[in-house]
Amino acid sequence: MSKRKASITYGIPRTTLIDKFSGKAPIGINPGKPCVLTKAEEMVLVDYTKMMAAIGYPLKRNDLFVEVKKVLDADGRPTPFKNNLPGKHWYQGFVKRHPDITERKAMALGHQRALISKEMVDGWFDGLKTYLQKEVPDWEAMINDPRRIFNADESGFPLSITNGKVLTDKGVRHVYQVCTSNKTQITVLACFNAIGNYIPPLIVYPGERFRDSGIHEFDEAIYGHTSSGWMDSELFVSYLEHFNEFVSKHRIPKPVMLLVDGHSTHMSLAAAHYCFTNDIILYCLLENATHILQPCDVGFFSPMKAAWKKEVKSWQLANLGQALTKKHFPGVFRKAWERVAKLENAAHGFLKCGIFPLDPRNIDTSKLNPSKAIIREDNVERGCNETDQSQKACAEQSQNTAETQNIPESTADEPETETPNAEPTPTAVEVSEPTEHSRSNDTRVLDKPQSDVTQTTHITKAREEVVSPAFKLLKVPEVKRKKTNTVRQRLPKSLSGKEALRILQEKEDKKKSDEEAKNQRKVLRMEKKLQKLEEKEKKSKLRQEAKKRREEERLLKAASKGSKRKRRESSSDDSESECDETPRLMDSEEDTNEERSCPGCGSDEGDDEEWIRCVACRQRWHITCTGDAVLFEIPADQVPNYPFHCEYCV
Repeated sequence: MSKRKASITYGIPRTTLIDKFSGKAPIGINPGKPCVLTKAEEMVLVDYTKMMAAIGYPLKRNDLFVEVKKVLDADGRPTPFKNNLPGKHWYQGFVKRHPDITERKAMALGHQRALISKEMVDGWFDGLKTYLQKEVPDWEAMINDPRRIFNADESGFPLSITNGKVLTDKGVRHVYQVCTSNKTQITVLACFNAIGNYIPPLIVYPGERFRDSGIHEFDEAIYGHTSSGWMDSELFVSYLEHFNEFVSKHRIPKPVMLLVDGHSTHMSLAAAHYCFTNDIILYCLLENATHILQPCDVGFFSPMKAAWKKEVKSWQLANLGQALTKKHFPGVFRKAWERVAKLENAAHGFLKCGIFPLDPRNIDTSKLNPSKAIIREDNVERGCNETDQSQKACAEQSQNTAETQNIPESTADEPETETPNAEPTPTAVEVSEPTEHSRSNDTRVLDKPQSDVTQTTHITKAREEVVSPAFKLLKVPEVKRKKTNTVRQRLPKSLSGKEALRILQEKEDKKKSDEEAKNQRKVLRMEKKLQKLEEKEKKSKLRQEAKKRREEERLLKAASKGSKRKRRESSSDDSESECDETPRLMDSEEDTNEERSCPGCGSDEGDDEEWIRCVACRQRWHITCTGDAVLFEIPADQVPNYPFHCEYCV
């Protein structure tokens, strides 16, 4: 076939074919500036990116740049990047060369959910079959009847919803969307079977009583209220009564199986007793695996949340200037419920969870990839060893080709630029870490014979298969397991079985005994506290009495010291002269007139207990007129002995 005919047949330009045959553009070599990373290195980077996304730790664009920078810093090769950090142009070329890499919005996954493995899921299915075979006589008929397999789960629906991007004037700095400032979520419990029979939803309002909450707008729904607005054990038992009425009304054969998650509100003794007496198999799903095994999460709540957002948006457009409240919730929720509560969503959820038909092979195994977090060092070392072996094979083949064609060593080996991490080697094909400059020299094959073109093409391909040892820096996080609840770990999955009833009864008894012991400790603490208060009051009284006695003793001591001082002053000559000058001199104590009035008030009335005599001038004073505070504090029997000095003698 001629070149012209091949160009027409395969749609390849004739000049391209001529360049390929002449060696001007060697086969397998892309034109233009060579890439910073080799093809093998980019494939390692692509595999690393895919693996990190699969195990639940995806890389963002900047994270990818940082990982490449780590490799380039450790490798030491020259790059056109500033500080070895790639930019948007490198990223655009990288994505163009590897179209299987794209940007997606990641969903949040809990740390415990990332530990769920295929073995754990298979173990749950095996445990379910084993229990049904032992405890349920017609278990095969039950698992093959979609009417008898139910799933129930709760979810919160927020009153405040904001949309993504909206239309507005270009260049506007602030774009607002009016919505309610209430961050309350209304809890809704949904329950349906594999054939698409939906039990009316249970809407749980926060609060202690019902108010004007728009209940009449969705009469078919079941309403409840709790203080927190979330499901509790008592409300769940009340819902089981509605569930039993629904099963009886639709004449569904018993026993029926109700699958629930491992929330504490479902694992109560009252719920287990009710299900046991009404022939309801209350079976618990695998913990932290509801995103895999729960039909409500897999097939119902996702479209339900999307429909809820649409209905809220429609209501906001129809009621501009108003905020969505609990009063409007039933009417808006009813429209979303009627749109999503269909047979296909229920059947899809049970099918993708492998529950109906009962087959664990129907589950989406890609959700189990986060449990496959492994250490990458062994894989990188194994890849580097394979690369070294391929390099040696290429080197031997290159040497044999050079000897066969009698190519001089200087012609067969292109000049190589030394790098910090690669020691000089005798031949170019044995360099495990080629630089960009060396690869650019290898691709310059113009004006060379055909043998040189073939040899250079072979060398360039070999170098594109090289992986730098610096790629060992690409680490994969190790998943650490946390301790689980011991009671839940011991509790069987069948919450209505005899073993579960026994464990729940023991738990309830232990709870009561702990409560009684707690109350007893509380009573003992109160008694000790009262005893300490009594002792404290008693000690306080004793301290006050002792303080009072000390104060009386101090006053008596001060009074005795004052009388002695006054006697000494009165016996001195100065005190005699001062006494002569006073207008109140008396010849003797007998000359003192008892009928004389008090100098303070001028009255002579009063009993003897109300009077006191000055020790200096012997003048009588009413105690109330003296102004001496000590006379009011000391006992009455000690007043005559008190050394009183009147205001004239002080």
